[in-house]
Amino acid sequence: MFKVKIQSRLRPGEPITERFVNIMQDRPRTPAEIEGLAWEMIQEQSPKLQAQVVGITPVFIVQQIP
Repeated sequence: MFKVKIQSRLRPGEPITERFVNIMQDRPRTPAEIEGLAWEMIQEQSPKLQAQVVGITPVFIVQQIP
């Protein structure tokens, strides 16, 4: 599981809002791949939010050790 910080701004001039989302994956990913997955998730779930996103930052990885 990857935890990703998404920074967005609702309207120009307003402060940046930060929220965290979890992305479930079963294999290791690079930070660029995680960012791409986050963009895909935003496009699928809320396309209107795409224009408001200021930045996407992979924060940390949680791995289950068998």
